Amino acid sequence: MNLSGQQWKQLQEALLDAFPNKSSLEQMLLFGLDKNLDAIAEGGSLENIVFNLIKTSKAQGWLVDLIDAARKENPGNSKLSAIALELLPSEIPPGQFITPYPSASEPQFSSDITEGDFSFQEQITLAHIPAWLSQESFTSILCGELGSVEVKFFVPGCGFTKELLKVKNCVIQPSDFWNEIRPSKEKVAYLRQIILEGV
Repeated sequence: MNLSGQQWKQLQEALLDAFPNKSSLEQMLLFGLDKNLDAIAEGGSLENIVFNLIKTSKAQGWLVDLIDAARKENPGNSKLSAIALELLPSEIPPGQFITPYPSASEPQFSSDITEGDFSFQEQITLAHIPAWLSQESFTSILCGELGSVEVKFFVPGCGFTKELLKVKNCVIQPSDFWNEIRPSKEKVAYLRQIILEGV
């Protein structure tokens, strides 16, 4: 990551504001990155320590990790949030459906898949299916059967221009399909089964 002089200064000020003493900076580095501050940055004033910390992390290729760890350790710091927003890569690619981030304990599946005439990226988090079902925008594709009916539909992501559902070669709107499968528990169970069988 390249930093302009202004960005370097803003990052240094943000880290000093978020971690106003050496002890808090040491804890963030140890807890967030499993790194020892004394082994990374020479002594002196806190300003010099932070400057050397940025310099070392940039040279060794873990500056993004440093910013992310600092933000997670002190998420309420406005200076840190502002510089993180500017410097960190976007966490949600443009055009992607926005859902809350799942915790590490929630199952996630992500892969590139080609299905019939469709090429798409499947990005599914089982924990968020109920939220997806409450909306009518879908952007990956899942395939399965409901009774004797073959079903293909789109799930959030990928920038499809049309959100359509294909049931036995008939193209219909997703809302029309979901209105026929009424109870949401049944919808979730059905989606979960399709996803788990496809992985």
